[in-house]
Amino acid sequence: MISSRRSNTTETNRLLIDKTIRGKDKSKDKGKRPALSTCIAQAVTHKKRGGIVVLLGGADLLHFRLRVAQSHVRADLLPSYWLHAALAIEHGNKTVLYEVPLDPDIGFQGMPQSNGLRVVPTSHYDNSDRFPNVAVLQFPIRSFGTAPKKQDQGFLETAAQRVASERGILDFGSMILPWLGFAWGTGLPSNPLLSGIGIPSAAFVEAVFASVGVEVTPGLATKSSCPEAIWQAAKWWHPYYMDRSGAVSTEATKGKESPLQRDEESEAYQIPIGASWVGQHSASITVGNESDE
Repeated sequence: MISSRRSNTTETNRLLIDKTIRGKDKSKDKGKRPALSTCIAQAVTHKKRGGIVVLLGGADLLHFRLRVAQSHVRADLLPSYWLHAALAIEHGNKTVLYEVPLDPDIGFQGMPQSNGLRVVPTSHYDNSDRFPNVAVLQFPIRSFGTAPKKQDQGFLETAAQRVASERGILDFGSMILPWLGFAWGTGLPSNPLLSGIGIPSAAFVEAVFASVGVEVTPGLATKSSCPEAIWQAAKWWHPYYMDRSGAVSTEATKGKESPLQRDEESEAYQIPIGASWVGQHSASITVGNESDE
């Protein structure tokens, strides 16, 4: 098991909305989700309030292996919905994703100079058959203040580039190799999370947020960063973020008429907010499976 702790709350974050399309079994839209740019627009009410994390869950063999590997972070030991994490940043008039993937479509041509970092458009993950699961999470950043300001996310972009450039501090290449070995079953492919080696994409996101004073995996006691830990933080650790903001959590004041706690607009500045679309609850391989076995 991975050394971790659970949140004391018994209630999930009410500002994390499940937008999964549900309907009749024969509906062609059941379980489908919108394009990623639409998901971000629907999940994030104000982009100036904090940093945006995109979690993705996929359906090929590599995705399956990573989702199962993260079961050790869950109390029920079930596979995670997620395999990948990325940082969504406004760049000009569009939103792009800063990420450290395990399976870049052009290979690792920029290594070691890039340290694994690449920037892709949100359309790169629009295929809902390959990536049926999406979560868009917005973590509050104190430097944005307690109300929206005319401030762009340029400092997050700078932080992302700085983290990637500091290879002496965080070498993503040394994390990518054991994860590829695990995914491909080469050598002695033990789960890297159990050795304290995080999934590179999540380690990158965690490092960027840490550089601006935000903890996105408060439940982990090791360096085993992974998308599931980020999801657990947004879903269960909202009292932790409320305490750090100096406010009192909604759960602790339930039944009291507190304007701050009863006002979702105010609470959204204190705790993670977002939405999820989960088209594949149970990890399985539904694309790229051509085995005859």
